[in-house]
Amino acid sequence: MGNDTMRPGPKPTYAHQRVLLRTRHDEATGCWVWTGGVTSVGYGQVVTGSVTDGSRKPDKVHRVVYEALIGPIPDRHDVHHRCGNRRCVNPAHLEVLSHSDHAFVHRPRIGTGRDYGITEPCPRCGEIDWYVQRYDGRRRCRACRRATR
Repeated sequence: MGNDTMRPGPKPTYAHQRVLLRTRHDEATGCWVWTGGVTSVGYGQVVTGSVTDGSRKPDKVHRVVYEALIGPIPDRHDVHHRCGNRRCVNPAHLEVLSHSDHAFVHRPRIGTGRDYGITEPCPRCGEIDWYVQRYDGRRRCRACRRATR
């Protein structure tokens, strides 16, 4: 059996290749913006898997690209958009955070709406981190918080 038995039509592609074909580059932000379908909350969505083996399912495009270009996403972890653009699939703008850290980044703040990170120096080590945590009124970067656990 050779290529003579293949069905006519487009050849199968990997999901991340399909995603990258449907993006546009935003020069101002550096985002690779997904131009395909989106979920009700604005995340890009693509169908992955196969009909024949029953693995076909919808998946978020930023997760597909992250897993294909960077690596696997650990259990109970989320892919965070550093740029804040839910349609962005630029691997440089994506970061894996634990679910609790991701929830903390997106916590509602009284009077200010949503918080997408703070760029201030850590008072403990002086490191400038985009994600300074506030526990009991104290500010610490992620590295200092993990060092005190």
